[in-house]
Amino acid sequence: MDVVFLVLTPGTATGQHVTPNATPIGSGPPLPDAKARESWHSQYGSKFARNVTVATLTPFLPDAAKATGAAIVICPGGGYGGLAAHEGKDYALFLNDHGVAGFVLK
Repeated sequence: MDVVFLVLTPGTATGQHVTPNATPIGSGPPLPDAKARESWHSQYGSKFARNVTVATLTPFLPDAAKATGAAIVICPGGGYGGLAAHEGKDYALFLNDHGVAGFVLK
């Protein structure tokens, strides 16, 4: 069996809001020189993050009846400065509809 890694990096600032099933991935303490803590706000009917300093991985698993056994890590762009939660999640849900597990990195 071949293993293929695919990283999706949309051209706009993207990301995934922390959910109860998000797992911190041990990125260490928040940035030592950060002037502001990570914060979330709502705008345009979506959630956005600023000052992202704690990395997490959030699984989105397809329905067992559709699951193909494939998985993709979604690494949205935007980084520290700003992330739009819906864009990472939307990619993951699209993949779920096609039987693929999506893991969104924040």
